[in-house]
Amino acid sequence: MSSLIVEYRRLTVGPEKLPALDAALTLLEKATGLHIRVHRGSVVVTKIPAWIPPVRSWKSLSNLVEKQATGSDGQWLSPRRERNQLLLRIRFLRTEWCLTTLPRHLSAERLPDTQYSFIMESLLLLFHQAYFALLPKLDKAGLRAERDELVSTFFGFAERVPDIAERFRIAGLAYEARADAASAVASFEKALSASHVDEDVFMTRLQTFWMALLDKGDFTAALQLLLKFTPMVSLKQLPELRELILATFLEYGDARTEGGAAG
Repeated sequence: MSSLIVEYRRLTVGPEKLPALDAALTLLEKATGLHIRVHRGSVVVTKIPAWIPPVRSWKSLSNLVEKQATGSDGQWLSPRRERNQLLLRIRFLRTEWCLTTLPRHLSAERLPDTQYSFIMESLLLLFHQAYFALLPKLDKAGLRAERDELVSTFFGFAERVPDIAERFRIAGLAYEARADAASAVASFEKALSASHVDEDVFMTRLQTFWMALLDKGDFTAALQLLLKFTPMVSLKQLPELRELILATFLEYGDARTEGGAAG
C-alpha cells in the first residue's frame, strides 16, 4: 500500500495530462485488484474482487461510433487521427467504467477503512484527470457523443461521493461542462456552504465559487463573497483572499473596457 500512496501523492501534485489519466487508471487497478481492458470494442474486466458483482463486458465501443473511419464532420480520418480517436475512446470507456461501476459497489462495510478511503480518493483523482485532461481532448477530437456521455457520468459519480461538499463541487464542474452557468454557481455555493473555513480545501472551493460568479458576470456577488469571508479566514489565507479581491476589480475593469469598445 505504501507504494500506491507514493504514486497517488505524485499524481495529485502533477499536471492534468492523458499520461496522468492512464496512471490514475493503473493506480485504481492496483488498489482494487481489477484488470480493466478494452477488447474488440468492449470493456472487459477480470480479477474481480468479491465486493463487485461478476461483470465481464460492459459497453461496446461500436455503440458509440457509427462510422469508425470518419469523424463527426463526416470527413475521412487519416490513419494517425483514426488511431488517436481510438485511443481516446479506449480511455473514455475505461474511465467511465471506473466512475460508474466502482462507486456503485464501493462500501465501507465490505472493505477495511484504509482500502475504502484510498479507493475513493483514487476515484476522485481519476475524475480530476478525466475532467481536466480527457474531456478537452474528446472535445477537440470531435468525439461529441463520448464527451456528452462522460459529462453524464460525472453527474452520476457525484451522487455517490460521500463527502457532501465534494459532491456539489463535482456537480458544479459537470454543469460548467454543459455551459449551465446558473446551476454551476448554485452547486459551488452549496459546496462552499458545506465546507469549514479551517479545512485545507476551503480556499480552493471559495475560489471555484468566485470564478463561477465572475464567469457569469456577477462581479458584485463575487466581491461580496470575498468580503464576507475576510474576517473568518486565517492570517495565512488572508494574502490569497486579498489577491482575489484585487482580481475582482481588475476583471470588472476589463469587462467595462471590453463593453465600451464593443459599444
